Amino acid sequence: MIPVKVTKISYHSESKSYAVILKEITGEKCLPVIVGSFEAQSIALAIETVDTPRPLTHDLICDLISGVDGVLNAVRINSLDEGVFFSQLEIESIKLGKRIIDATAEKINLDKNKVLMNIENYGNTTAATIPLLMYDYEKNLNEGDKLILAAFGAGLTWGAAYLTWAYN
Repeated sequence: MIPVKVTKISYHSESKSYAVILKEITGEKCLPVIVGSFEAQSIALAIETVDTPRPLTHDLICDLISGVDGVLNAVRINSLDEGVFFSQLEIESIKLGKRIIDATAEKINLDKNKVLMNIENYGNTTAATIPLLMYDYEKNLNEGDKLILAAFGAGLTWGAAYLTWAYN
């Protein structure tokens, strides 16, 4: 993935469309992306931080990301089909992961004080979640403690285990 920024929006009179010029942040290469007038206007308004009478699509997406304490890590263009760019937003959200953990604890009537969590320190670390948690909380565990360990990752991947702690 190559990080880019919008450097210019220019009108192409022959095609009656606009070119959004994306430039590498750490290089000199540029990529023109042809967009319609509504999209060009929306991008220009966002760049200039102009208030509009109603929220535009990107405003709603920004509100959604902010609402889950998320961070937009990347926008990946996956394909181009008949002049339409299809992309994915990579959003990292600690709050979403914490909500799932809290909802699960509530559903099984588990006291929140018994839920060990480090998502606020590391984010959702998928496969490393349980080893990091065990490292962080190992000193708080006693031989014979019953543990339910669960982790979830991208898509529908998840794992869980029930065990009895054997160390002191």
